[in-house]
Amino acid sequence: MASKLHITSLQVGDDSITPVTKAKGVDVTIDCHMTMKAHASISSVCKGAFIHLKNLSPLRRYLDRESMECVVHVFITTKLDYCNSLYYGFPSKQFQSIQNAAARIISGTRKYDSITPVLRSLHWLPVQPRVTFKTLVLVYKTVNIMAPPYQ
Repeated sequence: MASKLHITSLQVGDDSITPVTKAKGVDVTIDCHMTMKAHASISSVCKGAFIHLKNLSPLRRYLDRESMECVVHVFITTKLDYCNSLYYGFPSKQFQSIQNAAARIISGTRKYDSITPVLRSLHWLPVQPRVTFKTLVLVYKTVNIMAPPYQ
């Protein structure tokens, strides 16, 4: 149906808005069909997170668990949480492998040991339930006028 529409511009108040094939906000790209196909952020987030993990790994022998957890939150968890409601329903295998690797660095767990007990001990939800939880918290805060104002 969208292909049958031929809108050259849209008048909103005194402004004329011209359609574009894709639009980019702060590190988020959405195409004219409202899909995320033009959004390459998932792969770039994963690449950046794994680079950070590689650089953070040697710090483990110098920091206690609590400090290492704090450093991982600063460099990794924030990357996974940024705009994560956009990733709802997307396959989370890449993000889950980042979270697992971060948990292994904090706990010193070997690659082939089960990660589930480690995630539980850190009180971390797996990625997909975490995305759902964070989205629901945002909705709750918005509905109850607890969200930060947008200006």
